[in-house]
Amino acid sequence: MSETERKSTDGLIASELAGVSQPWNIVDPAARGARPLFEDPESVKATLRSVSALLQFMANHGEDIAKAKEGMPDLANAYWIGWQDELVTAMPLLSDMTWHAFDSWAADFDPSWIDRSWQEPPPEFIQAVAWIWCSSKVESAAVAAINWLIQFFRAHPGDPLLPEFLDLAAVYTPRAGKFGARLVGMMGRAGKDKAIPYLDRVVNAPVTSGNLREVAEDEIASLRRRFTS
Repeated sequence: MSETERKSTDGLIASELAGVSQPWNIVDPAARGARPLFEDPESVKATLRSVSALLQFMANHGEDIAKAKEGMPDLANAYWIGWQDELVTAMPLLSDMTWHAFDSWAADFDPSWIDRSWQEPPPEFIQAVAWIWCSSKVESAAVAAINWLIQFFRAHPGDPLLPEFLDLAAVYTPRAGKFGARLVGMMGRAGKDKAIPYLDRVVNAPVTSGNLREVAEDEIASLRRRFTS
C-alpha cells in the first residue's frame, strides 16, 4: 500500500471503522461487555449500522489483509499475546486504529519477539500488524454485535427490524470471506424460518462460492425440517 493510499482514509486503516458506534467499537471484549445497551429501537438501529460497517470492512479489505500477511510471514506464528495488551492500550477503539497510531506503536516494538532485528520497523511489518490486528478486532466486534441482535430478535420475533438485519446479512454473506459461513448460521438463529428467503438469495447469488452455497443449502434444509414441516 502506497503512502497516498495509506492517507486516503483520513488516517484510519479503513474508513469503515468510523461507522461503528459504542459499545461495538470498543476493542477489549471485557470493556465492551461492561457497556450494555438498552433493548430499544434506537439501539437496534445503531447496532445494525455498526454491523453494516463491520461487514463492509470484511467485504472490502480481504485482499489488503492477504497481501499484508504475505508481506510479513514472520507474523504467521508469532506470539501475539506478548504485545496485544500494548495494542489495546494504544488503540482502545476501532476508530483509534490509524496509520499514525500503528507507526507510533511499532517504533517501540522489540523485533526479537519475531526473531528479527532492525533500526526502524519496516513498512511491511507495520502494514501486516495493522491489517491483521484490525481484521481480528473487526470480526470480534461483529460477532458480539450480531449475537446481541440475535438475542434481541429471538426475544422479539415480530420486530420490524428483523428483515433489515436478514437483508444486510444476505448482501454481505457472499462477500465476507470465511466469515460468510458463520453469517449463514447467524441468519438462521436470528430469523428461524423467516431467514429462508434471504438464505435462498445467498444460494443464488453469482458471487457465492461453492462451499458457501452448500453451507447455506444445509442451513435452509435444517430450518425447513425444524420450522415448516
